[in-house]
Parts: sequence; C-alpha cells; structure tokens
Amino acid sequence: MNHFDRNISVLRRMHPEFAFLNELETEKGKNIDLLPASSGEITEKIDGFFLHSRLDPRREARRFLENTTNTGCAVFFGFGLGYYVEEYLLRYPSGNAVVVEPDPGQLKAAFEARDLSAVLGSPGFSLILAAEPDALAMVLNTIHAAAVSIVAPRSLVRPHEEYYTKLRAVVDSFTARREINLNTLNRFGKRWVRNLTANITHLPGAQRLHSLKGACENLPALLLAAGPSLDTVLEYLPALAERFILFAVDTSLRAVLRTGVTPDFLVIVDPQYWNARHLDGCRTENSILITESATYPSVFRRSYRAVFFGASLFPLGSVLERDLGQFGKLGAGGSVATSAWDAARQMGCTPIFAAGLDLGFPKLGTHFKGGRFEELVLSAAGRRSPVETGNFSSVNSAAPFEVASNSGRGVLTDKRLIIYKWWFENQLKIYPNLRCGNLSYDGVRIEGMRFTPVGELLDYPILSDRPPGFQGAAEEVDNITVEQRREVLRSSVAGLIGNLKSLRLLAMQACELTRNLDVSGSLEPLNQIDRMLLTHEAKDVAGFLLQDVAFDILKESRTNATFEDIKKQSLYMYEKLRDSAEYHIGLLSAREQAI
Repeated sequence: MNHFDRNISVLRRMHPEFAFLNELETEKGKNIDLLPASSGEITEKIDGFFLHSRLDPRREARRFLENTTNTGCAVFFGFGLGYYVEEYLLRYPSGNAVVVEPDPGQLKAAFEARDLSAVLGSPGFSLILAAEPDALAMVLNTIHAAAVSIVAPRSLVRPHEEYYTKLRAVVDSFTARREINLNTLNRFGKRWVRNLTANITHLPGAQRLHSLKGACENLPALLLAAGPSLDTVLEYLPALAERFILFAVDTSLRAVLRTGVTPDFLVIVDPQYWNARHLDGCRTENSILITESATYPSVFRRSYRAVFFGASLFPLGSVLERDLGQFGKLGAGGSVATSAWDAARQMGCTPIFAAGLDLGFPKLGTHFKGGRFEELVLSAAGRRSPVETGNFSSVNSAAPFEVASNSGRGVLTDKRLIIYKWWFENQLKIYPNLRCGNLSYDGVRIEGMRFTPVGELLDYPILSDRPPGFQGAAEEVDNITVEQRREVLRSSVAGLIGNLKSLRLLAMQACELTRNLDVSGSLEPLNQIDRMLLTHEAKDVAGFLLQDVAFDILKESRTNATFEDIKKQSLYMYEKLRDSAEYHIGLLSAREQAI
C-alpha cells in the first residue's frame, strides 16, 4: 500500500464523515516540487518558495513549537507536509490539532509524499479542507479546551494570506465570545437558575414564539436598539410607526414611548435586575412581549397585549419545557438586539431595518439621551466626578479600539460589542436573501447591512395590516388545556428533583472516594461513578454551573502534574457538582407547590 492509500484509509476509519475524501482521490496535482532535504526528510517547494526547511524540516518544526504551551487546542494554518502537526501531537498526545487547509492539491501532495497515519489516526486530529473560514467555529464549538492557540508558519500562510487573515478573525471571534460567555456565566449563572425557577409558574399558560412564525410575512420591520444614534430617528418615529412593524428592546422602550409611539413588539431576555428597571414608568399593556423563561421575574408582573416565550437557552429551562411542546428558539447573539432581529426574521418581516444599532461609541456616546443609563451616570456624578468622567469611564473600561463605520470614518468599539457585529454578519450569510439596513451613519459597519438614511424609510407606504391581535395567555396550547400542561410540568419538576438527588449522592460518594484515595489504591470504583455521572439524566442541569470550573482545571493541567495535584482537582470538581445539585434541588423544591 502506498503512502496516499494508507493515509486515506486511516482518515476513512477515523473520520467517515469527511465527505471530501472521494474528491481528494481524483484531485489533480499542482505545480509542487518534492525534494530531499539535507537531513534525508522530504521538503517542498511551490512557485519558487520552500514551504519547509531545505536542511531539516523536522527540526524546523520542533524549534517553531518550542515556545508553544499546551492550551489543549491548536489551530494550524496550513498542513504543508505535516511536520508541524506531527511535532505538536508528539509534544501533546492528548491535544487537539485542528488543521485548516484551503488547497486540496497541497494536501494530496502531502499524503503522497509521507506516511502520516500516526497524525491522521490521532483522536485529537481534525481537518477542514477547502471550506469557508467560518467552518472553523463549528469545529471549535465541539472541542473542550482551556484556550485556542494558532500555529501559523509564515511559509505555509504565504500562498493564501487573505484566507488566513479571515481565519484569524474567526479564531479571535470564537475566543472573545467564549471568554465573554464564561465571564457572563460566572456573573449570572446562579441568577439565571433563580429566575428560571421563579418563572416556572408562567410556563403552563405560555404562548410560544413558534406560533408567531410567519405572522408578519413580507411586512417591513424597524428594530429600535438603544445606541446613541437612536436620538437621530426619534422625531420621525410617529411617521415610521405607520409604515413599519416596530420591535423595541427593553433599553429603548422609554425613548420610543416618549414620542407617543407604542411598539408592536417588546423584546426582553435579560436576567438582570437593573435591566428590568429600564421599564420603570413605562406602559407596556399595548405591546406584545417576546421573552424567555430566564428573564428577570419582575418583567412578568406587568400587563402586556400578549406574552410569547422562546425556548430556554439553558439546560434547566430545556428540561422544564421538554414535555410542554415546541417553543421555538430565539436567536442568541448575546444581546437583546440580536434576539429582536431574529424574532422579526422568524415572523417573516422583510426588509428589516435597525435604528440605534451602533455597536460602538459614536462621538463617545454609549446610549440615547434621557435613558436609564444616563440617569445612572447623572446620579453618580458630583463635583469631583462630573458626568463627563462617567461617560469616559463607560467607553474606556473595556479597552476600546477603532473599526470602520458606515460613514467611512473610524468609530470606537470594544471586544464585547464587536461580537454582535460578527453575529449579524454570520446571520446575513445564512440568510443572504433577507434585506437589511442600518440607520446608524456613525455606527460600526456591518457587512450585508447597508447604511440606509431615514428618508428612505419615510418613502415606504403606510401599512394597511398590523400584526394579528394576540391577546392574553393561552387557554389551550396544542389542544391541551393549561391545567393539563400544569400537571405535566409538576411531574417533570418532581422527576428532575429526584434525578438531582441521585446525582448529588453520586457526587458525594465520589468526594469520599477521592479523599481516601492513595497512589496504590484502585481507581475502578471512582471510574464507575464517573461513567454513571457522564450518562446521568441530570448531568447537564447540574453541570451548567461548572463550566468555569472545568476550564479552570484545564488551564491548570500540566503534563508533570503530581498525584496530589490531580487528586485535588478531582475533589474540587466533585464538590462543585454536589453543590450545584444542592442549589438546584433547593430552588426547585421551594417552587414545586406553586405550579
């Protein structure tokens, strides 16, 4: 069997899902020169440039990787002849090596030149071939690692520089998004769980986002976010309200109501107390609320024209909703504005315009004038801390940097806001036929969402149809009465509490075994508990609060860890799992009788 056949055979066995393998076999070779290096290894030359050392390509790879640390996952910009990936997996046998190669001809040359079966057969090896850079994010989402490092030798990057520039942006986006998600979980994880249990009584009578699908088919929509450019649109809002379906978010509602306009839909998905305070003094009874079950509970003590729930984004909410029917997922880009945009999309609105969607700090502003944010800054201001100091702190606290704006000039943004830009751009690639526009002239430029002057919107005809007149809570959902759904939910909660108690007991047993474990002891009893935990019905619910713990352990993991180091980390994980189960049991038991 030649090198190519052997390499393909290994890939077929390890990755039968790789659809490109058949095409790779018929791929025509390119102008690639394979030459012997001084060390006796094979090196490669393309268009006059060597991809590897002429002297010793293996030593070159070894030196290049000397300063890398074991992050758990390395993304390789190009495969070359495989030396860099090979060296990485020798150093870190349990590491994840994700190779992104845009050129099938290059990969075929490597497969023909060398026996790479050890690399291709590694459990941590992944390959993305001739795909859009965004495909990398999908692969990274399946890998649990402390961090992601990039291995990008200049010689391998040179033939496809533009492609790898885009790929680096994907890695940066993924890393920033995960960091923000973990920080958010650390800060609000328990709050989400408390909110979910507090709102549990609303689920039996909840109308579902799924039932709104297509409710505004082909009607134009205007999303009203809370950025500073919202001020430039407010005077036109009464005229725009006659021409567009209005989607407001909690942070912009106050500004909208001051114009005498009531939004058709109000989108609120934030778990925080202070976000719920944006509704202070606002009338909501004439708007339709779109929300989800982890929203701060005081939001549901108000009156609305109707209330629609999207599916929960969290394991606890998913379990509670599982037997109640299809809720319909609301897009989660990390911002209420992304959720509002996705609600409009699902309802069939087209085109969708956005006002106040700045995703940055035009003219160093953070939000529209007269909003709750401005009130907080004013209340904190004093002789030694003027309003300007508060504004400066808000803009500069997150290390702002400059990006292109719709005006062609630069505008400051930060790593949190830029995530939303990437989210919108990705969605617009998924739905390329959906027309979208942004009214923010000085806001961050979003590819696929062209700047649109407000005057263009005023040319739209007055709508003769408005959204359907949904009213109140549902008396019947999917031909099942609310009382029947309530009974289903009671049963689900009781079952979940029982499962959590079972998981808590296993975690307590694991703690005891770990404390008493010594170097000569058998690991089989602990391994048996681990297997039970990994397949336990309540693992995702209790594990939700442990994601930061898992990543902390991964960061601290090292190849020379002692037995006591590993024992300490294991005990910490089991204790946190036990505590999470306890926390969920307490909250659910307190609310069980209220359903």
